[in-house]
Amino acid sequence: MKTAFGYAELALTLFEESADALILFDPETEQILDVNPFAQRLTGYTRRELRSVLITDLFRSDKAGGLNHLRRAYQKTSVFHSQEGFWIRQREQGWLPVNLSITRLHLDGQVLGLVTARDVSEMHAVRKQLEQREAELRHILNSVSDFLWSAEIDTKGVWKMRYISSVVERLTGRSPEFFHNSPEAWLSILHPEDRPLMAQRWAQVRSGEVEHVEDEYRVVRPDGQVRWLRDSVSVQRQKDGRLMVHGVVSDVTERRKILEQLRYSEAKYRALIENLEQCVFLKNRELRFAAVNPRFCEAVGKPEHEILGKTDYDFYPPHLAEKYRADDMVVLTTGQTLELEEENVSEGRTRLVRVVKRPMRDEQGNIVGVLGIFWDITHQRALEEQLRHAQKMEAVGQLAGGVAHDFNNLLTAILGNVSLVLARLAPDDPNRELLQITEKAALRAAELTRQLLSFSRRTRLRPQPTEINPIVEETLSLLRRTIDKRVEIQSDLDPQCGKVHADAGQMQQVLMNLCLNARDAMPEGGKLLVRTRRVVLSAEDARRHVSARPGIFVRLDVVDTGHGIPPEIRSRIFEPFFTTKGQGRGTGLGLAMVYGIIEEHHGWIEVESEVGRGSTFSVFLPVHGLEELATGQQPTVAADGAASVSPP
Repeated sequence: MKTAFGYAELALTLFEESADALILFDPETEQILDVNPFAQRLTGYTRRELRSVLITDLFRSDKAGGLNHLRRAYQKTSVFHSQEGFWIRQREQGWLPVNLSITRLHLDGQVLGLVTARDVSEMHAVRKQLEQREAELRHILNSVSDFLWSAEIDTKGVWKMRYISSVVERLTGRSPEFFHNSPEAWLSILHPEDRPLMAQRWAQVRSGEVEHVEDEYRVVRPDGQVRWLRDSVSVQRQKDGRLMVHGVVSDVTERRKILEQLRYSEAKYRALIENLEQCVFLKNRELRFAAVNPRFCEAVGKPEHEILGKTDYDFYPPHLAEKYRADDMVVLTTGQTLELEEENVSEGRTRLVRVVKRPMRDEQGNIVGVLGIFWDITHQRALEEQLRHAQKMEAVGQLAGGVAHDFNNLLTAILGNVSLVLARLAPDDPNRELLQITEKAALRAAELTRQLLSFSRRTRLRPQPTEINPIVEETLSLLRRTIDKRVEIQSDLDPQCGKVHADAGQMQQVLMNLCLNARDAMPEGGKLLVRTRRVVLSAEDARRHVSARPGIFVRLDVVDTGHGIPPEIRSRIFEPFFTTKGQGRGTGLGLAMVYGIIEEHHGWIEVESEVGRGSTFSVFLPVHGLEELATGQQPTVAADGAASVSPP
């Protein structure tokens, strides 16, 4: 009896002191019989107030039929547990979430029900916050352009998809459910060319061989559209052997298109720049070379990798590098484009170049460097000088021709009258000698007049197909008998050089004057070589001289080993009356006449000379009937690569 009383007292103590709400009720009538103090505090109702209500009035359920389910439970079973979905009524705050458990008690033959209600409001609030944050996170993940996925691979290699964002449908045209727990489903939508590689990659992921991997591959949408995706996958091995796999997938189709367009554009402009004849360079703000084209490398004489990152001081003399840098700074600081002519050292030679420098700007308009382009205008300036000289010579020729023509008319009258007077004088007339001196002077004047007319191209030509070699042989035969024996005369004649359309007498006069000029350049003796060649000139070869043109020509060279022609007078040697010989040793019309005759025959003359080593005069005359360059023939340069200084 004492033991039973003790248990009863213990049960009462537990009932009164419990931290859960305990409610005793009659299962038949559902009337509440008693509540513990915590139930009163939890609901805000007194014990008396609670005894006046039914158990089903004190609780409600979120689930449809929840209370009926509760009623059936305490009517048929001895214990019922519900972890969530039930609420208990409160006097002040309405309803409070609780977890319920119901126990059927048998006391003295009476069946009672005991409800245990545990306050889970804090846990419920936390759960609501988590659900809200999860919803927000899901919204964010579904709003971004990339889609995320997460999967678990157990120790047997079984794949279980834990999460995949709905963005996958926008990228692949398939819902997230399509890929649920099936990596093979993902492989099935890949482009056939990418499938083998990605199958191998997934095998590596499944086995845990890789911790991180990134791939780009193509997927085929149901409408046939192909999209490029970039998949970044990380693998984490858990302590129990499971693998957690997480991936971020981005649509890179447009990026790849842009990159492809950029690559094409870069290749196009690189091909354009690399094939330009001009030298192109790009310098950064530190004025170090950031890009150069092959022509620039050739000009500097260095490969590209030895130029990039360097400055002008690494390739040019200090005074030139300083000037280049000053020009660059003007572009960087003012943003102006510079166009100028300046000296440039290339392969040890100083050349005149045309330079254009302009600022390079970024997308915001900030100056980030200097873009430069330059090209060699040394040859262009030489041709311009030749053209100016030709125009001057043309003007001088017209003046000389006019004067010579009028002077020739006067000399004709003088010589005619002198001849008439001489015919009437007696042989012993003292005036005869004076008239003969006058006649001789007039004849010399007539010869000068003839030379002036030849220079001005007013002489009457009798051109016909003519072999040059016989003219050379005849002229040299005459010269061997008349000039100083200390001058050794040699010939090197090409028997296949061909014919020219020329006046043979004029050609002999040209050769004679050139040979006599060579003789005068060797007062102590030397070698005189006359050479003929048949040459083919390309368009590139023809750029060396303002009168040159592509075609097939006979080249007549007169080479001496004399004192040479100083550069400062080389451009004047074809001017009429210009001579470096002493008084009485020349009229200065010999080379002028040569120039005029060659021009009259549609040819031109070039001069190479080096002081102390001699000179070479090269006459070019078109081969008769073959003036145009034959297609496919290889050019033979006329001067073997040496720079020529030519008359206009």
